[in-house]
Amino acid sequence: MFLFGIDSYNPNARVQIIPSFSDIIDVRDDPTKNVKIVCGDAFFVKEGEGRWRNTITGSLVKSPTDVDQLMCDSETLAFASKHAYIGLCPLAWSRIHLIGSRRDRVHGVDSHLDDFLESLPAVLIHEMLHVGSTYGPQGIMRIDDQPAVNSRQQERTGELAYGYARCVNLAIYDPKPTKRCFTNADSLTALAMGVYMHKNDWSLGIAYPLPTP
Repeated sequence: MFLFGIDSYNPNARVQIIPSFSDIIDVRDDPTKNVKIVCGDAFFVKEGEGRWRNTITGSLVKSPTDVDQLMCDSETLAFASKHAYIGLCPLAWSRIHLIGSRRDRVHGVDSHLDDFLESLPAVLIHEMLHVGSTYGPQGIMRIDDQPAVNSRQQERTGELAYGYARCVNLAIYDPKPTKRCFTNADSLTALAMGVYMHKNDWSLGIAYPLPTP
């Protein structure tokens, strides 16, 4: 549980995380709070110089990036919008084969947790955390992409805490007392993937054998 700077074998430490995580992904039977999942960003239609219409919400914007965190490019897997929809970019579909039926497999030490954080299931978890924290039950934590930090407790300008190593750095060296690792989307996604692939110990980011009871 280095993702959160606490001892993964301490049951009291685990209790700190599980209620918050389950609150974020709580599914409510409310038809007014559906999340739309779309392929790509083609739903933005250009209506003149510098003017785009979002065909999902009907809103007119100056550019797609005015309403979305990210749009599809050669490096973007997906993006989430404050209007409760998720866009899956073409790159995300190229990762669909990475997860397969791996829940009950014992992985070798050459398997890294980062290999699975770009799989389609992990991408969906990551983006649902963004959408669910702004569009879900009232009063839950807002889940963002937090800034990356280095071992000198400095934020790395323009870099976000994506991937296992940066998530761990955020947990250990975050200069803010609020512990932003608890509200970092990739930290929670890494936790979810490690729990899902339960036949290994992923606490160091590599598929080590489970400790002997």
